[in-house]
Amino acid sequence: MILHRLHAEDLPVDWLWQRPGGGQVLMHGGNTMWMYQNDPTSAARIVPQLLDWLEASCPVPPAYQRGAR
Repeated sequence: MILHRLHAEDLPVDWLWQRPGGGQVLMHGGNTMWMYQNDPTSAARIVPQLLDWLEASCPVPPAYQRGAR
């Protein structure tokens, strides 16, 4: 599934690959997603939503969760 495209050539930038054996892989053609982390616009939602999506797909072991010692 293509999430974002670029330029008049309609090139895919972000996409999801459904693995034949199960699971998903998010592909992103750059490192720009992280620069929006402290953005004053709604773009700041990109990082926390991405992390929520990752955690829902692959839960963090209890020893590594926030507040664990």
